[in-house]
Amino acid sequence: MSSDLYLVEQAKRGDKEAFGYLVEKYEKKIFSLALRICGQREEAEDLAQEIFLKVYQKLNTYQGEAAFSTWLYRVAANTCFDRLRQLKREMSIQKEFNEREFYKKALTPEEEFFNRQEILNIEKALQTLPEDLRLVLLLREQYGLRYEEIAKALSLNLGTVKNRIFRAREKLRKLLMQQGEGGMDSGV
Repeated sequence: MSSDLYLVEQAKRGDKEAFGYLVEKYEKKIFSLALRICGQREEAEDLAQEIFLKVYQKLNTYQGEAAFSTWLYRVAANTCFDRLRQLKREMSIQKEFNEREFYKKALTPEEEFFNRQEILNIEKALQTLPEDLRLVLLLREQYGLRYEEIAKALSLNLGTVKNRIFRAREKLRKLLMQQGEGGMDSGV
């Protein structure tokens, strides 16, 4: 039995400490996913709490047919998109970026500026993608889920997932090319 399944079974029996371990294990990933989807830090913090509350309340519905993380991402994605529909407004681009490995080395101020600008351009382009395309792309590229896991997490056919990821990559590529040609405001 995997450690997640063991912890889930213990949590289902009322062991709050076991559920706490699950939260501790996944809280950064869930927060990061919420931040990527909604684009606002405070909103993402609220969503992460709401997601874990829902997971706790719905834990008895988890049957173990998919990995716990897949089920958790599904709950997280549904919660985030429910909130976005509820708010009915476009969220702003995330203001803070996760530390990247290349920032650990010493960069000149010019290199750092251009690296940050490139990340900003990618984030801006991501925010313009439709929700369904943005989500599958983030689950694949950011979180490394396999196509099959994404399909299970979002209750989609495998072909639909592959198609959406292809379309998302194409749209993102075109948006970034437009930015390079001055088609989108590059923020400079």
